[in-house]
Amino acid sequence: MPAAPILMVVGDPETTEAPLVRLGHVADDSIAVSIYALVREGVRQRPALAATMASSIRMRFVDGYRPVRIDFRGDEIEVSDDADDEDRACDLELSGRLGDIAALVVAPLAGGLPKPTTRRRSRGVAVVSRSPWR
Repeated sequence: MPAAPILMVVGDPETTEAPLVRLGHVADDSIAVSIYALVREGVRQRPALAATMASSIRMRFVDGYRPVRIDFRGDEIEVSDDADDEDRACDLELSGRLGDIAALVVAPLAGGLPKPTTRRRSRGVAVVSRSPWR
């Protein structure tokens, strides 16, 4: 059986400077502020990992909320409402109900998928099993 992939982080978490997390353009009824708070806390907990990320994520919500975009740029992370500009590429797009996306965001991962080790955290697995990505 092959060994599980290892996520390598360059730099020591104690000495790596955390990227700046900025809140970009948001509307009055945006949930991007809540996503910003989650991202900021994640950066505080794992600054070395956050500093190595370079990608864009778009979250689309089927329950009426504006799409949110997270741009990881190494030394800076921006969270904002997505302008829904189709010309602007993203590396990952999540689409679903707010509760389902939140369950995926906070679920602990093993090999890139939600880890069902406890009843409390197994909701992320249920979300993936209902998804059309199979």
